[in-house]
Formats: sequence, structure tokens, C-alpha cells
Amino acid sequence: MFREEKVYSQNGEDGVLFALLKVVKNRTYLEIGVEDGTECNTRIINEAPLSSYGQMSSKQLSSDSKSAEARKQEMRRSPWMRGWKGIQLDGGHENPEIGLYKETVTINSIKNIVEKYDVNPDLGVLSIDIDYNDLYVARVLFDECKLLPAVVIAEFNPILGLEDKMVIHDSGYHWKKGEYMGNSIHCVNKFYSSRGYTMVFATCVNAFFVRNTSSPHPSPAVIQRWVDDSIKINPRFTKTIHFIKGNIMGRKFVTYNQAMDIKFIEETERVRCDIDIAVRKFPHFTELAKNYKLKKWNVVDKLKDQLAAYLREQIADSVIASTLIINTLVCLTRLF
Repeated sequence: MFREEKVYSQNGEDGVLFALLKVVKNRTYLEIGVEDGTECNTRIINEAPLSSYGQMSSKQLSSDSKSAEARKQEMRRSPWMRGWKGIQLDGGHENPEIGLYKETVTINSIKNIVEKYDVNPDLGVLSIDIDYNDLYVARVLFDECKLLPAVVIAEFNPILGLEDKMVIHDSGYHWKKGEYMGNSIHCVNKFYSSRGYTMVFATCVNAFFVRNTSSPHPSPAVIQRWVDDSIKINPRFTKTIHFIKGNIMGRKFVTYNQAMDIKFIEETERVRCDIDIAVRKFPHFTELAKNYKLKKWNVVDKLKDQLAAYLREQIADSVIASTLIINTLVCLTRLF
């Protein structure tokens, strides 16, 4: 039923989406996390011409080749591929010509963002690829913003396999190319199935869900086979995965039930605020900030060790404090 095909997507998501859109009535989309828009899940249905992308990135990839654009136009001869309108969001890029807007998406900002862009709750397609807080943001979109997309494309962390593992929520942390990111496909499936969705396919990093179907939920064996088969036919992914460093700092994963507990999420926000305040009170904060901006890493590394010790003294013992302190050290630039 589904055939993976890459035109502009990261892997074979374009081919899967092409098949699913045949039954989608509302032709609107929202995609969160697209970088500069050259390689993402909704470019295949974006009405913007190739010229609108300009020379935004040195990473123009093969996706901007004539053959890719020709394949896009061939797909768009199908009636269900035409007439789409939507919004793409990214924290570091903006290009209104293609409907891409620069927004920092967190659990605290997403409601205002949805209102700002007047997002239709009855979306045709929702795609989330934030690389860290994906399911935490999804919870707000579904439970508070009341979005009801027909199709959901949800990123998962393939390193975690079918384990019950998620990262600890941290609105200030951004993925740093390690395995401590996102959530397992098990957690993704548990979240969306609890909200009336059925997983119908998975590539090596993205799971596809459809709303209100009578299809039986896939077994763990079937899910694993989808991912394994997808990895086999995506040599680019297999090559890339070797560059992902392990969780060498020992940051803690939590279970789905623990992560989705509102009190737990509120606790992480409280501890995060405590850490941010403590960092700014660090005796050598100004010196640390100055050397970070000057990229004097030998000085920065020494001060980071002192800062880590200082934070552990200042922050009350907590299940999550240790990991959030490490996240802060990994991603200090947001504080300067």
C-alpha cells in the first residue's frame, strides 16, 4: 500500500504522504521544524515555486535538482495534491514566500503561535520534528489547542527502539547531535493511539498516523519491521546514524507515563527557572559569557566545570535537576 519515495523529504516520507493524501479532505497543513524548508515533509504539497527558495542554504541537496522538481510536478497532476495551503515553522529560518515563519516553539509559546497564524484545528496534515520536546508540544496542540489533523507525521528516536523512553522536558534545550533526543516509537504510538489515531506506517525516523480508522493497531513486531526495512533502503540514514554520539553525559530518560504527568512537566519548568537564575548568579558568569562569545573554549571548559559544581550546590536535589544542569552546560548559548 505504501511505497517510500524521497523527493524533498528527509527519507521516503514523500511517497507515504502521497498515498495518504488521497483520503484527506481539508487541504491545510502545519509543519513544525523544517530548517530552511528545502528538505521537509510538506514541501511536496507547498504551492511555492522552486524560485522562491532562492539560495537560502549551502545545503541545497539533490532536492533542488531538476529531476526532483519534475517528480513533484508529476505528483501534483493528481487532484489530491493540489490546492494546499499551510504554515511551516522553524526556530532559525524564515521565508514568507514559501509560508515559512521563524518561531521558537515550546509548550509555553505554541498556543499563541496557533492563534497568531489562525491555524485551522481540522488540519489535513500535521508534522512535528523538533528534535527534543516533540510529544510535550504535541500534548498542548491536541489537549489544549484541540487540533484534529487527519494525518500526523511524528518524528521518533530510532536509537531507543521499542523501549518506553522519553527525554525529560526542557524548553530551553536544543538537540546537540547525541542520542539524548525525543522519544521512542513506542511512546509516539502510545500518545497518538490514546487520542484516536492509528499508526499506518513508519520510515526510519518518522511514524505516520491517521485519525478515526477501523484499522487494527500494528503489533510491535510489525512496527519494528517497518523501521528495519526503511533503514535498509535508506543508506543515507545508515551513514548518518554513525555520527550520532552516545549519551556520554548520562542524561536520564523517563517513561511515557511519567513524562506526560502534568505535575512532572510543571516541576521541570520550575527547576529550569531555578537553574537559569542560579547560572546568572554564578560568580564568573560575565567571564563565562565573554569567553563563550569569543570561542575561547579552553577557558570556557574550566569555567563550565566550576559552574556545574556551583549549580549542584544551589539546586535542590531532584529527579530531573541533574539532567537539566547537564542540558544547560551543553546549551549555554541560550543564556548569553
